[in-house]
Amino acid sequence: MGQGQETAAAEAIRRATAEGFWLCLGNVHLMLSIVPVIQKELALAQIHKDFRLWLTAEADNHFSPIMLQQCMKVTFEPPPGIKNNMLRTYGQIEEAKRTALTCQSIFVLAWMHALLQERRTYIPQAWTKFYEFSNADVRVARVLIEQLTGQGDTDWEFIRGLLQFVIYGGRIESQFDSNVLVSYLNTLFNGQKITGQRGQQVASGIEIITADNIKEFVNHTAKSIPDEDEPALFGLPANIRFSWQLTEAEETVARMRNGDL
Repeated sequence: MGQGQETAAAEAIRRATAEGFWLCLGNVHLMLSIVPVIQKELALAQIHKDFRLWLTAEADNHFSPIMLQQCMKVTFEPPPGIKNNMLRTYGQIEEAKRTALTCQSIFVLAWMHALLQERRTYIPQAWTKFYEFSNADVRVARVLIEQLTGQGDTDWEFIRGLLQFVIYGGRIESQFDSNVLVSYLNTLFNGQKITGQRGQQVASGIEIITADNIKEFVNHTAKSIPDEDEPALFGLPANIRFSWQLTEAEETVARMRNGDL
């Protein structure tokens, strides 16, 4: 769904309810104003017994609770891992004319966003709590980066500030977690790391290639990012996996004792 599609959606609902076919409205979170339209059309329609309506949306606190109560909810859990995370980010990006510097910046952004999300595996050692870093965050960050790295000198301090205070840092509640974010930003978003040329890495063995199109970076991500996330990729000690497994086991036992499992 997108702006200006309310009329088309309403007409599709009328036809589907009358003729009894299945209808899917995608990405409803991008235009929540369509939800009252959907509710109105369903309330007024004489619904065919074979009619089914599917809505797809990312989690959004402003989604109508009444609509949620009326729906059967299915949650899709994307496959874990830095590689899969980065490929999902690239899946949101359309091909367009970009400089090599901008393409490198997007690659570094996708890498950092994946680190921020996948660190949640190791709570409370990696983050002190679960933070809802979302696809919307990386989408907004990418748009800003495209605008600020397109031509001329790049103000990396300004970009770091936007990423820290406007996009990612607003959710963070502890100084420890804030320090983690700042460390990533300072390490990754600077003129020595993102040069538009070859020779730099986001982590040992993972190069920031030089290309002026997204497709090459997608192929590079698929080939160069390991399938299994080693703790070192997050800057975490190797034994953190044992600590995480121990914590998970203790929590599972506690839930069993409380009758939650």
